[in-house]
This record gives sequence, C-alpha cells and structure tokens, in this order.
Amino acid sequence: MRDVAWFIRFNIFSQIKKLSYLFFLFSFMLIAGFLFFEYVDQTSKEVLNWNEKIIAPVLGNLHFLFMIFIPIITYITSSLVFSDEGRKLCCFLELTPISWQISNYLFCLFQVLLLHVLIFPFVFYIFHLGYDDWSFFSNLSITLFLISSCLCTISFFIRSKVKSPLVFILFYIFIFCFFYLIGLGGNYVNSFVLIEFFKSISFSVIFDSALSGLFSFKNLFYLITVSASFFYMSLNFSEKRG
Repeated sequence: MRDVAWFIRFNIFSQIKKLSYLFFLFSFMLIAGFLFFEYVDQTSKEVLNWNEKIIAPVLGNLHFLFMIFIPIITYITSSLVFSDEGRKLCCFLELTPISWQISNYLFCLFQVLLLHVLIFPFVFYIFHLGYDDWSFFSNLSITLFLISSCLCTISFFIRSKVKSPLVFILFYIFIFCFFYLIGLGGNYVNSFVLIEFFKSISFSVIFDSALSGLFSFKNLFYLITVSASFFYMSLNFSEKRG
C-alpha cells in the first residue's frame, strides 16, 4: 500500500507540472463559472424557491459538464497504465498488476474529486447569498459525485479494452446512452415491473429524483455497485491481457 500511495502522489505532482493539464482544469472552471453565473447573481437574494430556480439548473449544468470532461481526463490519466511504458514502470516499482491498476484507478477517481472541489468557490458564493438548504444540496451533490464516479469507472473500463481514441469515444457513447436513455424504455412496455426496472437503472432518472429532493439509499447503492462492477471487469480484462 505504501507503493500505491507513493505512485498516486507521484502522478498528482507530475500532472500539476504539465501546462496542458492546468489548462484543462482552467477550462473546466471557466465553463463551470459561465454556467453558474448564468443563473446566479446578486438578484438571487430575492428568489423564494432556491432549489427549483437556481440549485437544480446549476447542478444540472454541472452534471452535463461532467459527462464531457470526466471521460477526457480519465482517458488521458489512465493511458499510462495500459501502455508498454506502464508495464515497465509497474515492474520497476515491483507492483503487482492489480496493485498497479488500483493505484491508477484511484488516481482517476482523484481527478473526479478534484473537479468537484474546483466548484467549491461557487458553492460558497451560493450560501453567501443566503441559501441554507444543506440537506437538499448534500443529497444532490453526493448523487452527482457517485454518477461522476460511474462515468469515470466506465471510461477506465473502456480504456482497458481499447487503444484508439475514436473507438474509446464510440464505446463511451454507447454505454453512456444505455445508462441515460434506458429509462425511456418504459414508454414502450406495458409491464409495470419492467417500467420500474428501467427507471431504477437509469442515471438520468436517478439524478432527476435527486433534483426533486428524494433521497434513496437504493440509488446510492446501485451507483456504487455499477462502479465496482465496471472496475472489477477492467481488472479481469487486464489480467487476461497480461
């Protein structure tokens, strides 16, 4: 575990030194800020329904932003683990293949956490304006983070299977559409059980339920299970590939 922690720290400091990486983070904050201040300004103090008029659309925009930025940053930061250079570095550090992949996956999750941390100044600004519904905001933020983690894990899994950026994008779009559009399947079936099943596994339905203020341990457990399943499949594939 000491080697894994050292490698994660090494990855963090090596990425920070890259201008392209810093530009990527700056671009994220710039776009997030634009989407944020599209709804939030000093007149927000007069808003009566914060959750519906401001918080829901702001976090909805951030959700859309994460859909785009997370697969990009996961593809970039996980490229080393599945390359020949990565295998050589793994041998040099005397890490097992599983430890090597776990360390890289944790680093990818760190990127997801970092993107969420970068929006904290906007969050503090909201509370400075007078918003105080911590329960609603916490539930929505946790749901958004877990969905983001799923997108990261799915991207990591796809990266373990393909090398071509174009094929990566096609696979990501296919899996992305499945998890986000599966909820629409209920419109084409008459079975109540199937309708509820399609809704229960749809990321968009889960996020919408969080937007409406519903807190569900079942949804949180499902999102964690999706992440764990895709990561486990990437481990199995890596072992067969080696």
